[in-house]
Amino acid sequence: MNFSNVTFPDFDDDDYKNWDFLPIIQIVTSVAAFFFNAAVLCCYTLYRRLRTPFSIYLMALCVANLAHTIFASPIDILKMVHPTYVLGPRTCNFYVYAAYNTAGTTLNLHLLISLNRIWAMAHPFSYRTKHTTRIAAAACLTVTAYVHLICVPGIVQDSLYYRIPGTCFINGTAQPRWTVFMQIVIFSLPIICIAIFYPFITWKHCQRGKLHPHERTEVHSVDHAQRRTTILPRSAVLSVAPVPVLQQQQSRRESMSRAFVVLTLLTISLIICEAPINTFFLIMTVAPQALPMLETVGVVLYSLQPAMDPLLFIVSFRDLRRQLFRMLLCR
Repeated sequence: MNFSNVTFPDFDDDDYKNWDFLPIIQIVTSVAAFFFNAAVLCCYTLYRRLRTPFSIYLMALCVANLAHTIFASPIDILKMVHPTYVLGPRTCNFYVYAAYNTAGTTLNLHLLISLNRIWAMAHPFSYRTKHTTRIAAAACLTVTAYVHLICVPGIVQDSLYYRIPGTCFINGTAQPRWTVFMQIVIFSLPIICIAIFYPFITWKHCQRGKLHPHERTEVHSVDHAQRRTTILPRSAVLSVAPVPVLQQQQSRRESMSRAFVVLTLLTISLIICEAPINTFFLIMTVAPQALPMLETVGVVLYSLQPAMDPLLFIVSFRDLRRQLFRMLLCR
């Protein structure tokens, strides 16, 4: 999303036509984001064994990035090259809707992944037994609806009453309370929460790593026996063959470690790419002032984010990487 969608007094949009390198960077990153997100989404869709409840969050993130790249990025580029908007009000309304909702959904899906990891680390048994694909999908849909609930009313009012003719910006001065509320709740708060949650998740992950293997096996064996007893009749339980507990435990630990690595990379990437532009527009929302260097750096870093998410998934998950290479090589 190009956050120049919000207008404030005493700033001239004509300045954008001098930023010749920004459209080039946006084009390159948009093309990369399209192919990376589409490739990862195709892999998860075509290869069923890759899909887990946790992968639903990654798929939702790819869908949000892909939607932003397709529906918002082209007009972002056009606005950088041509300061005067020329595509008409209907196209502008769709662009503003798509830009704000896809960008907001992406940020809040990152927050949802952090909350998912807190659940997995703080209550591992509950997470293993209750976290399903349906719950993950419902959580992603709830986040999308939540972002729409906050963004759409202000966008509709801006489109009907406050849009400045000849522009395709949200008129922030006409709806100051909604603009500040949306900026803080949808765009700034997720980054702050992710930064706060990560040390706790790291601490819990280290705690689980220090737990003695014998203790982990013993606890897992008790939990497994309890689950079998509640599901199967007594005679069936007696006839069930022993389960390779150590192998299951090792597989679960590897899965948790990969998820933690993904969270770590996503957190670092998100803070680097999102914090500057969100800081800039939070300042602009509360106390407008000219900060061209911060805005330029923020726009450049933000344009990298849609491509970074799927790239980090590919780097972190070996099975996904293998299937991607097989798909690209038509094997």
